[in-house]
Amino acid sequence: MHGYLLYGHRLQCKVVSKDKLHPDTFKGADRKFKRIPYQRLAKQKHNQEKSPEQVERTVKRLLSKETRKRKKMKDLGIDYDFAGYAAQQPTQKKQKKKK
Repeated sequence: MHGYLLYGHRLQCKVVSKDKLHPDTFKGADRKFKRIPYQRLAKQKHNQEKSPEQVERTVKRLLSKETRKRKKMKDLGIDYDFAGYAAQQPTQKKQKKKK
């Protein structure tokens, strides 16, 4: 194919000796190509069960963002009356330790 016109350019081909090739040039060429299902893997990771620590961290972040937004709206003079994330949280009662 030496001299073949490819996409408006003349193709230059030559034989390269094995001692000039990098050892990894044809690495994996003998294996069949296996497609990695990145979309399915991402979906599984997104939909997996969250640990209690992850849920707690997420809820804490949501509540702090909501608090900052409410404060900013109050400073702007906007009367915002919506329950939000704080209303969805169950109230936690502290248990007395028995000695």
